[in-house]
Amino acid sequence: MPGSTTNGNAYIVKFMSLDVPLYVRIAAGLRKQILAGEVSPGDRLPTEADLIRRYSVARETARKALELLRREGVAVTRQGLGTFVREALPMERLALHPDDEAVSRMPTPDERLALGIGEGVPVIEVRSPGQKPSLYPSDRTVLTVA
Repeated sequence: MPGSTTNGNAYIVKFMSLDVPLYVRIAAGLRKQILAGEVSPGDRLPTEADLIRRYSVARETARKALELLRREGVAVTRQGLGTFVREALPMERLALHPDDEAVSRMPTPDERLALGIGEGVPVIEVRSPGQKPSLYPSDRTVLTVA
Protein backbone atom coordinates (compact mmCIF):
# COMPACT_ATOMS: atom_id res chain seq x y z
CA MET A 1 0.00 0.00 0.00
CA PRO A 2 2.19 2.80 -1.20
CA GLY A 3 1.89 6.06 0.65
CA SER A 4 -0.45 4.84 3.37
CA THR A 5 1.74 3.17 5.98
CA THR A 6 2.73 6.33 7.83
CA ASN A 7 -0.82 7.47 8.61
CA GLY A 8 -1.95 3.95 9.54
CA ASN A 9 1.06 3.36 11.77
CA ALA A 10 0.63 6.72 13.51
CA TYR A 11 -3.00 5.87 14.15
CA ILE A 12 -2.08 2.46 15.61
CA VAL A 13 0.61 3.95 17.88
CA LYS A 14 -1.82 6.63 19.11
CA PHE A 15 -4.45 3.94 19.65
CA MET A 16 -2.00 1.62 21.50
CA SER A 17 -2.62 3.02 24.98
CA LEU A 18 -6.27 1.94 24.96
CA ASP A 19 -7.36 -1.34 26.47
CA VAL A 20 -8.33 -2.78 23.08
CA PRO A 21 -6.95 -6.00 21.57
CA LEU A 22 -4.09 -5.39 19.15
CA TYR A 23 -5.85 -7.04 16.20
CA VAL A 24 -8.78 -4.63 16.68
CA ARG A 25 -6.37 -1.67 16.68
CA ILE A 26 -4.66 -2.90 13.50
CA ALA A 27 -8.04 -3.38 11.80
CA ALA A 28 -9.07 0.11 12.96
CA GLY A 29 -5.94 1.60 11.37
CA LEU A 30 -6.64 -0.16 8.07
CA ARG A 31 -10.30 0.89 8.22
CA LYS A 32 -9.23 4.50 8.82
CA GLN A 33 -7.03 4.39 5.71
CA ILE A 34 -9.95 3.02 3.68
CA LEU A 35 -12.40 5.65 4.95
CA ALA A 36 -9.85 8.43 4.33
CA GLY A 37 -9.52 7.29 0.72
CA GLU A 38 -5.85 6.32 1.13
CA VAL A 39 -6.85 2.82 0.05
CA SER A 40 -9.54 2.50 -2.61
CA PRO A 41 -12.14 -0.16 -3.33
CA GLY A 42 -10.45 -3.00 -5.18
CA ASP A 43 -7.00 -2.22 -3.73
CA ARG A 44 -5.10 -5.04 -2.10
CA LEU A 45 -4.67 -4.79 1.67
CA PRO A 46 -1.42 -5.81 3.37
CA THR A 47 -0.88 -9.55 3.67
CA GLU A 48 -0.59 -11.28 7.02
CA ALA A 49 3.20 -11.29 6.48
CA ASP A 50 3.14 -7.52 5.80
CA LEU A 51 1.21 -6.88 9.03
CA ILE A 52 3.56 -9.14 11.00
CA ARG A 53 6.58 -7.16 9.78
CA ARG A 54 4.94 -3.75 10.09
CA TYR A 55 3.57 -4.18 13.62
CA SER A 56 5.83 -6.96 15.01
CA VAL A 57 2.82 -9.14 15.85
CA ALA A 58 2.08 -12.85 15.80
CA ARG A 59 0.52 -14.42 12.71
CA GLU A 60 -2.73 -15.02 14.63
CA THR A 61 -2.99 -11.29 15.44
CA ALA A 62 -2.51 -10.35 11.77
CA ARG A 63 -5.00 -13.01 10.68
CA LYS A 64 -7.62 -11.79 13.17
CA ALA A 65 -7.21 -8.16 12.01
CA LEU A 66 -7.95 -9.11 8.39
CA GLU A 67 -10.75 -11.45 9.47
CA LEU A 68 -12.41 -8.63 11.40
CA LEU A 69 -12.47 -6.47 8.26
CA ARG A 70 -13.96 -9.39 6.29
CA ARG A 71 -16.66 -9.98 8.93
CA GLU A 72 -17.55 -6.27 8.82
CA GLY A 73 -17.93 -6.48 5.05
CA VAL A 74 -15.10 -3.98 4.48
CA ALA A 75 -12.77 -6.48 2.81
CA VAL A 76 -12.97 -9.65 0.73
CA THR A 77 -10.39 -12.38 0.32
CA ARG A 78 -9.77 -13.97 -3.06
CA GLN A 79 -8.16 -17.38 -2.71
CA GLY A 80 -4.53 -17.23 -3.77
CA LEU A 81 -4.66 -13.49 -4.52
CA GLY A 82 -5.00 -11.76 -1.14
CA THR A 83 -7.40 -9.54 0.75
CA PHE A 84 -8.90 -6.54 -1.01
CA VAL A 85 -11.02 -3.52 -0.10
CA ARG A 86 -14.55 -4.42 -1.03
CA GLU A 87 -16.01 -2.69 -4.07
CA ALA A 88 -18.92 -0.36 -3.38
CA LEU A 89 -22.21 -1.99 -4.31
CA PRO A 90 -25.21 -0.17 -5.78
CA MET A 91 -27.95 0.56 -3.25
CA GLU A 92 -31.46 -0.80 -3.75
CA ARG A 93 -34.50 1.12 -2.52
CA LEU A 94 -37.27 -0.93 -0.99
CA ALA A 95 -40.65 0.68 -0.26
CA LEU A 96 -42.37 -0.71 2.83
CA HIS A 97 -46.15 -0.59 3.12
CA PRO A 98 -47.88 0.33 6.39
CA ASP A 99 -48.63 -3.33 7.25
CA ASP A 100 -45.08 -4.55 6.49
CA GLU A 101 -42.66 -5.42 9.22
CA ALA A 102 -38.86 -5.19 8.77
CA VAL A 103 -36.46 -6.97 11.11
CA SER A 104 -32.67 -6.90 10.99
CA ARG A 105 -30.88 -10.15 11.84
CA MET A 106 -27.79 -12.16 11.01
CA PRO A 107 -28.25 -14.55 8.07
CA THR A 108 -27.66 -18.27 8.08
CA PRO A 109 -24.69 -19.51 6.03
CA ASP A 110 -27.08 -20.63 3.26
CA GLU A 111 -28.76 -17.21 3.19
CA ARG A 112 -25.35 -15.47 3.01
CA LEU A 113 -24.42 -17.62 0.03
CA ALA A 114 -27.76 -17.06 -1.72
CA LEU A 115 -27.53 -13.27 -1.26
CA GLY A 116 -23.81 -13.05 -1.99
CA ILE A 117 -22.97 -11.22 1.24
CA GLY A 118 -19.95 -11.47 3.49
CA GLU A 119 -19.74 -12.55 7.09
CA GLY A 120 -20.87 -9.89 9.52
CA VAL A 121 -23.38 -8.30 7.14
CA PRO A 122 -26.92 -8.47 8.56
CA VAL A 123 -30.00 -9.06 6.46
CA ILE A 124 -33.31 -7.24 6.57
CA GLU A 125 -36.22 -9.65 6.72
CA VAL A 126 -39.40 -8.04 5.40
CA ARG A 127 -42.66 -9.66 6.43
CA SER A 128 -45.77 -8.71 4.50
CA PRO A 129 -49.20 -10.00 5.54
CA GLY A 130 -50.09 -13.21 3.69
CA GLN A 131 -46.68 -13.53 2.01
CA LYS A 132 -43.49 -15.45 2.63
CA PRO A 133 -40.77 -13.26 4.26
CA SER A 134 -38.21 -11.71 1.89
CA LEU A 135 -34.53 -11.14 2.70
CA TYR A 136 -32.38 -8.20 1.64
CA PRO A 137 -28.70 -7.47 2.39
CA SER A 138 -28.58 -4.54 4.83
CA ASP A 139 -25.37 -3.13 3.33
CA ARG A 140 -27.04 -2.35 0.03
CA THR A 141 -30.71 -1.84 0.89
CA VAL A 142 -32.41 1.45 1.78
CA LEU A 143 -35.87 1.17 3.30
CA THR A 144 -38.49 3.79 2.54
CA VAL A 145 -42.14 4.06 3.54
CA ALA A 146 -44.67 3.87 0.71
